[in-house]
Amino acid sequence: VTGNVPRILDGNAQAVIDRTRWSPLPLFSVLQQAGKIEREEMYRVFNMGIGLVVVCQDQASQDVLTVIAEHGFQGFLIGDIRSRPPEAPPLIYAH
Repeated sequence: VTGNVPRILDGNAQAVIDRTRWSPLPLFSVLQQAGKIEREEMYRVFNMGIGLVVVCQDQASQDVLTVIAEHGFQGFLIGDIRSRPPEAPPLIYAH
């Protein structure tokens, strides 16, 4: 998420990812504690369990989640794309 999502954005867009929208598997806590890894590094390296990000229009999001579920996977609405303020980073994490 941290490295890949900004690559698809134009210079005027910002992705806002809400960390409360999904619960990382307990394995990530074990890795973080055992390796004494900072939270931001965990998101950068492991994506905290988010394997694929689909960016779509708001009105298509429920259809996308339905298709994901029909294929046996669980999907989450993890954030949105907004207008990027000057000097702001292309991706921020909320919460």
